[in-house]
Amino acid sequence: MSDSLILGSNLVSFVPGVPSEDRADIMDILLLAELQASERHSREKRWEAWITAYIQALANSGLRHQGLLSQPPRKITNKAAVSSEAGKLFFGIRPVRLAQEARSALEQMFMSEHAQSYFRHSFDFSSDRSDSFQIVPCEREESGLINIAVCGLNMLTRPKPRLRPWRPVEREMVLTLRGGNFIYQQETYARHREDVKKALQAAGANDLQLISI
Repeated sequence: MSDSLILGSNLVSFVPGVPSEDRADIMDILLLAELQASERHSREKRWEAWITAYIQALANSGLRHQGLLSQPPRKITNKAAVSSEAGKLFFGIRPVRLAQEARSALEQMFMSEHAQSYFRHSFDFSSDRSDSFQIVPCEREESGLINIAVCGLNMLTRPKPRLRPWRPVEREMVLTLRGGNFIYQQETYARHREDVKKALQAAGANDLQLISI
């Protein structure tokens, strides 16, 4: 069974076989990328710019960027549909194992009381808001390389267009996926590890709590 953890705004899922030292490196990279992107852009107000900066920060910290992930937005009108509709956004991810892992991590999150509490405002249809988090499945190849799919999921809640002005205002949620495929390799990351750790220490992020789900 895969291990899923919440780190900052990242829901990270490790397929069995990823060594603990590699897990630690990957989580450091993800956390630093989140901090650096948030220094440049507001995730709530300018998510497209934020996720672009986040993807670039991952590459700058030693992950090898293999390609972008992008899907057309999907509209839903109730909380019950969030999990199933969000899961459909992962169908185009390659390798297929990572797509399956992303859907599994999302389902775990919806069944976890800890995760629901952590993301309690993200699935609220009662107000206009923009929320986001990243689902990050990771799998080790026999060669030792680790495939990573970074799936940034934005949830924009807004008034639903009314065909008749006298109808009550209803809200809809627009789900948008943006991200990228990456490869982690110990030898490549070794040149960046010390700089990443120093940057996290300077930001006071070393003691950030991990939440298991």
